[in-house]
Amino acid sequence: MRDAKLTLVQTWDDACDFKRWLGERREFLAVDTETTGLNVGKDKLRLVQFGDTESGWVLPHDDWRGLTKEVLGGGGYQGDIVFWNALF
Repeated sequence: MRDAKLTLVQTWDDACDFKRWLGERREFLAVDTETTGLNVGKDKLRLVQFGDTESGWVLPHDDWRGLTKEVLGGGGYQGDIVFWNALF
């Protein structure tokens, strides 16, 4: 993954590019979360990361929680999803 492209979603244009990317065919979509600590009931979700073998997208949760909910609720990706830290 040395040549992987990573994008921090900061603007509506970035979000539109992310949604377009989600529509591409891939073997699987990986999803990871980053929190402010390790206490599931107490610590806050900070980032949600989506990626495959070529690209990664980072969505700051406070700014893009609606987009994250849409994607994980089936509105944007129709394939297999692999989660890391799904409990958070």
